[in-house]
Amino acid sequence: MVSNLANSAATYYASIDALTPKDQLAGNSLQVTQTLLTTRLYALLPYSPFIIVFILLFIAMGIQVYRRVSHAKQNLFVMILAFIIGLTVIGSSFEESQPGFVKAGPDEIPRRVQIQKDSSDSVLVSWHTDTEKTGALRIGKAPLSMYESNIVIANSGLFTKDHTAHIYQLQRGVSYEIEVLSGASWYRAKDTPITFTFN
Repeated sequence: MVSNLANSAATYYASIDALTPKDQLAGNSLQVTQTLLTTRLYALLPYSPFIIVFILLFIAMGIQVYRRVSHAKQNLFVMILAFIIGLTVIGSSFEESQPGFVKAGPDEIPRRVQIQKDSSDSVLVSWHTDTEKTGALRIGKAPLSMYESNIVIANSGLFTKDHTAHIYQLQRGVSYEIEVLSGASWYRAKDTPITFTFN
């Protein structure tokens, strides 16, 4: 159910109980994978010091192996073991960005979607999912075009149940359309993008 609340004193532009999955067109799968890869990269930012330490450790062990050929077997074993452990940790973070591992399900349906005026040129879009998922928005002037729109990552690409995304530099009197990426799928309001006019 879509409620247009543009005239409400609460400054809500729309409130939607639940979105429906968008039909997957041929051009969308690449965009979904790219967006998920981007969210994975953002999600790795808090772990970047550990990744840097791992890389430095790997380089230091390589230098040690080069200098001490007599202990090469022992050092090589430790270096290979550290490399395998590091690849396992880093690889698991990127697993969901691969199409073969991504599965849409009812637990990723965006629910309680709200678009609220945030400032004189921005809105806050919020939604809830039943399980922790990554999320993003595609926004553009109506009619929405994949090639003339912007992707806004929600919650810095982190896994969460409560999603928020700020959209800035909106123009007054202009109609915008939004699609929500939740987990692996794009969602709309009953097969059409969520539409609102910024005032």
